[in-house]
Amino acid sequence: MHLSLRQKIFALITSMGLITVVCGGAILWYTMRIDEAVSTMVHREITAYRAAQEMQVALSNQKGFLTCYSLDSEPKWLKELGTYRQIFQDYFQQARNLSQTKKQKKVLRQIEQTYAQYIRFKDRGIHTYKNETTAQHISNLHREQRDLFFQILDMCETYKQIQWNRIMQARQESQARAESLRIIMVFAVSCFVLLSGFLALILYRQILDPIRQLANETGGQSGETEQNEVQFLSASLHRFLEDFDLAHNELTKSREHLEQAEKMALVGKLAAGMAHTIRNPFTSIKMRLFSLSRSLHLSENDQEDFDVISEEMSRIDTIVQNFLEFARPPKLKMQACRVQDIIDSALQLLKYRLQSHNVQVHIQTTKELPLVWTDPEQLKEALINLIINAYESMSNGGWIQISLKTRGTGSGRQLVIWVQDNGEGISSTIQNRVMQPFFTTKEEGTGLGLSIVSRIVEEHGGTLQFVSRPSQGTTFEIVLPVKEGEHEPDSDN
Repeated sequence: MHLSLRQKIFALITSMGLITVVCGGAILWYTMRIDEAVSTMVHREITAYRAAQEMQVALSNQKGFLTCYSLDSEPKWLKELGTYRQIFQDYFQQARNLSQTKKQKKVLRQIEQTYAQYIRFKDRGIHTYKNETTAQHISNLHREQRDLFFQILDMCETYKQIQWNRIMQARQESQARAESLRIIMVFAVSCFVLLSGFLALILYRQILDPIRQLANETGGQSGETEQNEVQFLSASLHRFLEDFDLAHNELTKSREHLEQAEKMALVGKLAAGMAHTIRNPFTSIKMRLFSLSRSLHLSENDQEDFDVISEEMSRIDTIVQNFLEFARPPKLKMQACRVQDIIDSALQLLKYRLQSHNVQVHIQTTKELPLVWTDPEQLKEALINLIINAYESMSNGGWIQISLKTRGTGSGRQLVIWVQDNGEGISSTIQNRVMQPFFTTKEEGTGLGLSIVSRIVEEHGGTLQFVSRPSQGTTFEIVLPVKEGEHEPDSDN
């Protein structure tokens, strides 16, 4: 069965943990057994061994005190003899309580029987010392006591040897357990080292080495990647993501430019057809209007209406021309102009439309505004588009305020035009798209108005910005450069 890298690492770490737990438990169990064996050896076997030694000492003292009594017949030696008889009995009872094997119990029974016989002979000897003086009889008692004494000593020595053998056996068992413990430790350490090495090999071959190779392939030098491959690879990945985002943005822009180019190609084809189908009738109408203007005698109001019609026809012709020029931008006809005159001309053309929409226009300006080097027709077209967008955003009438102001000094002096309305405003979801060609929210719109304004302002070396809040209106700002020294301000302004 094929295991993934995560499964391999998890299995190895789990195995190492299990080995550590099992071996640790085994070591703990063996340690407890060793402690138990040592405790048993110290408490039982050594205590029994010491009891046998004390029995030998008590037996020897009994013989010595009896000898002393036989020499001077002092009663104090008999008293001491009784004390050591009791000591012997106490240690004998202790040894009997600690005995476990049949061999131990057998030796203790022999000691008990022989010691009882030894006590009887001693009591007879003491009685003989008190009542008889026959040397031969006393010598026989001494010989019998001596034989029993050495028998008891030998049996105590035998019991001591048995205890010593048990102590050695406990020691051997402890050594065997310690040896088993060492074997388990060696096995556990060997397995742990082996698994650790295998884990290190997997980490090196399947993680670290591929990371180093990947870091080298991403352009890192050997000295750099050996320091910290992961850090270098992380930095390379961040650079890659940044490059990817940059490339994605560039591709998006390229796609937008391509779509724009396709639209411009379509506009160019459409404009070529419009040049023949629309402009020729407009030219004929303009000629007829010119002829009528020379032959008709109109009243002042009729003449004003006639002039508006002529100007609107000219404006339509200009719009068609702008539509043609949008795909093929025309060369600007720059001249020194008063922006106020351009604004007045635009408002005159839109007078009746503004009245029909119940829109009031206010102009706010400062004195001695400089002349601006501009194409008046193009700038007027831009202002007309902004004003049309403004009053079309009002459902029940409103106001439009056009403000003029200069800012900056010297070569950085600028003329700022604000076109502000209190209409419905532009939704925040489409504000980044309103400048795109052919984007419109109007049913009958072409989507070229603001894009034409933006292009005209940019061709004049200026900037176009806007601020809009839904239900609070929109403010467009046109910033045009003023070339000081080339044209003097209009003294009549």
